[in-house]
Amino acid sequence: SVRATGTMSEDDLIEKLLDFDVDDASSSDGMVTVTCKSHDLDKIKKALENNKLKIESAQLEWVAKTPLAITDPEAEESVCKFLDILDDMDDVQNVYANLGG
Repeated sequence: SVRATGTMSEDDLIEKLLDFDVDDASSSDGMVTVTCKSHDLDKIKKALENNKLKIESAQLEWVAKTPLAITDPEAEESVCKFLDILDDMDDVQNVYANLGG
């Protein structure tokens, strides 16, 4: 996904990206987020830069195809604590999970 800052409405953003294979695009509070396939990441980044947006990040992200909902509050708390512990470890760069709401 690509994240950028600038003053562009969501409608303008979608219009500018019509020629690209975009999975999702949103604009909120000056932050633009575009989700795309890995092979389109650089093209989308350049398109946003050409439209005077400041790129904050452009990186591959793992997105779950099947989100998992945890219905037990105690289990949910345990999983969240476990993920926080993993994230706090020095050797861990990113933590991904397929937990959804």
